[in-house]
Amino acid sequence: MPVRIVGGTLCDLSYLASRLRPDDHAEVSCQIPGWTPAGLAHSALQGLAWCVLLDGNPEAAFGAREQRTGLWIIWAWGSHRMWRCVPAIKRFCLEVLMPDVLNAGALRGEARALASQRRTFVTRRCSWQAAASGRCLARALTRC
Repeated sequence: MPVRIVGGTLCDLSYLASRLRPDDHAEVSCQIPGWTPAGLAHSALQGLAWCVLLDGNPEAAFGAREQRTGLWIIWAWGSHRMWRCVPAIKRFCLEVLMPDVLNAGALRGEARALASQRRTFVTRRCSWQAAASGRCLARALTRC
């Protein structure tokens, strides 16, 4: 199954947002009460956004957005096939996204998740430069 990362479009992101896996749906609902697929897609496009195509279909999206000077929020969500896209997302983040965000003046990057997502990702605090070098991944946990 070929995986391809392309720039996020309103069409692809809206389509994908309407097909979120249950964990991502709960996470988005916690952070954006009353959200809609089009609204989530539009919000994602206010920063850096990419879509991962698996066999030509949008299955995952990820990106980053400056929330306030120096603070960037890193995000990712997808369909039930997202797990097949994660290796490509990780490579892209380390090679492209993190250097771009650092060059834009980021002092801190956060990836927020529900506390129940702890099983899915590594949770540890580290410097942004260490994260950019691939030594760690910073995540902030949110409880709803």
